[in-house]
Amino acid sequence: ITPYRVEEFKALRLAGGYAPASINRDLALLKNMFTVAILWGFVEENPVRNVRLLREPPPRTRYLAPDELERLIFAAPRHLVPIIKIAALTGMRMGEILGLMWEDVAPDGGSVRLTRTKTGEARTVFLCGAARAVLVELRTKARGSFVFHHGGRRFTYINNGWRKALRLAGIDDFRFHDLRHTFASHMVMSGADLPTVQAMLGHKTITMTMRYSHLSARHIREAVAKLDEVVRI
Repeated sequence: ITPYRVEEFKALRLAGGYAPASINRDLALLKNMFTVAILWGFVEENPVRNVRLLREPPPRTRYLAPDELERLIFAAPRHLVPIIKIAALTGMRMGEILGLMWEDVAPDGGSVRLTRTKTGEARTVFLCGAARAVLVELRTKARGSFVFHHGGRRFTYINNGWRKALRLAGIDDFRFHDLRHTFASHMVMSGADLPTVQAMLGHKTITMTMRYSHLSARHIREAVAKLDEVVRI
């Protein structure tokens, strides 16, 4: 395997309709494989080292306005409503939500401790009043260890109900993961600083959180514009 062959691989994947981000993940995996191979003495050089990654489009930031979120919750099946609310009010990932156990919830219901996360690093998620109310109600119906369950068994598949809710609510081009963006976007627009949002989302670097910085700038512009109503000079 040579750098030229790796470039051929890039071109073939791109011609096959794969997204640049997917191809870059493939290259990262291949590069790491050769790094390990060098460490173990199987090869002497890494042919992927000088291969350039493809330019990726800006990350997607799709979020719901408050009225859209209300429509989605109204249209959702009963079992899905608390899951959607927790996602939109905490920014937790689907896997983190569905895997949430009562032992992870603080006794006062004011926070949850996530130990099974995508990054492998535990974090504490603090809850607003609305999110806390959801958990308080669910605790009265608790059956077993999992917070979200069907007859005591953990939810593992919610796509059917999710797609139906989107269709009934008239919401297009929206994924469950975008509820995480909805939470972060409204946090920023409400005045939260980016390091705080980073901590809530569990981002390892501030770079991932910077996608919401333009919302902060808009919030500041709107706040400054209100000076015209107060200061007349």
